Amino acid sequence: MTLSKMRASGIHTVERVCPQCGCHAIIHVDGLPGGVAVAELGKGVCCVNCGAAETHTQPNWRECESRNVTR
Repeated sequence: MTLSKMRASGIHTVERVCPQCGCHAIIHVDGLPGGVAVAELGKGVCCVNCGAAETHTQPNWRECESRNVTR
């Protein structure tokens, strides 16, 4: 999914999860280009907790659930 498609669904943040320590963070991504794939964001984001070189990113589905938007 691209950021454009995610934004069209009403979601403007991604959840970053570290596969090593399980650390979670919510990142606001409206300043990034729409053609960027959500999954690609984690490849350039290190974990601030344990320093893992890559993290996993996904749309912050809780954002749409709080607005009663369907996936």
